[in-house]
This record gives sequence, C-alpha cells and structure tokens, in this order.
Amino acid sequence: MLKNIGKTILRGGALLLSLLILASCSSGKPAEVSSESGISRYTDVPEVTVNDLVYPAVYVRTDIYGEDNTTYPRLVTISTREELEKYTSDSEKIYDFETNAYSVSFYDAVTKYDAAFFENNSLVMALLNEASGSYTHGNRGFSKNDGGYTLNLIRFVPSEATDDMAAWHIIFEVPKTSPVLESEIKLDITEENTAA
Repeated sequence: MLKNIGKTILRGGALLLSLLILASCSSGKPAEVSSESGISRYTDVPEVTVNDLVYPAVYVRTDIYGEDNTTYPRLVTISTREELEKYTSDSEKIYDFETNAYSVSFYDAVTKYDAAFFENNSLVMALLNEASGSYTHGNRGFSKNDGGYTLNLIRFVPSEATDDMAAWHIIFEVPKTSPVLESEIKLDITEENTAA
C-alpha cells in the first residue's frame, strides 16, 4: 500500500511540474532570445496599437558575398511559389542563403512555402544591410498610413557593437485577405539603444 501511495505522489508531482512549466511558457510576453538563435530578441513587448496588424516574422541572416547594387532597406512581396523560386535563383548570387549563421538558413526557412501555402498567403520580406552584426531587430507590425500600410521594425543597437556588416531577410507570412497587400507598403525602422 505504501508503494502505491508513493507512486501516486510521484505522478502528482510530475503532473504539477508539467503544469508549472506550461504556465511559465505562455506568459503573453516573448521570452528574451539570444541573437545567436537567428530570431531577434525583445526585452519587452513592443508597443502595438489596436489598429496595427502584426504577423509573425522569421529573421534570417543572409550576408552579402556577391556584387550587390541593391538599395537598403528594401521590401519584397512574393505571392507565388514560382516568384519565390525566381527571387531565390536571382538572389543566391548575392546573398549567402546556405549558411546557418544562427538558427536557420534562408533555404531552410523558405522550404515550407509551397504552392498550397501561397493559395492563401503571401510573403513580405524586409531586406536590411546593417553596419554591425551586433544589431538585432523587433517587429511592431503594420500600421495604417495615408496611402496604405507601413511595416514598423525596431533596430536594437548595443552600446558596444562589432564592426562587421550583416544582411538580413526578415520574412513575414501575410494572409492574402490582409489589407496590407492591397496597396504600397512602406518601411519604417526605429532605432533603440540597448545595453551591451
């Protein structure tokens, strides 16, 4: 009988521990993630108004190693698998799409975007070429402006930064029903200083 009571207590303790872990994971505030993960970190939830549209973002470091005549920052909207394949083919001569510099390479990040995905979604990609690999980014979402929408990003700049250049593709999955896709999208990057 003592053996059964011990097993019951052990099972109850394991269940309680599991529930505590799950509760801590859903805090409503994103956990701080290191820049090495490929996902930029937030130290707090960015301010978003009720009218803003926020879509999840994948942050992929794609350093430049080819001849590049691109003006940065830049936005690219992709609506079909064929457009994605053409963009990738045209751009792989410029960007490092293979290296898994942090958590995912560009090739790995876009593999899931098949024809079925593009039936209901498009991609909006923000291309950045930063003065330092120490800069990280945050997403405040798309806000309404006079002529359409503005994608609002945050550039977190540490007090001490490395002296290397870093290019990024920040990929947003936007439903085709979103009003964001109905007009020109502008890009606004707000700079915030952070501790080193």
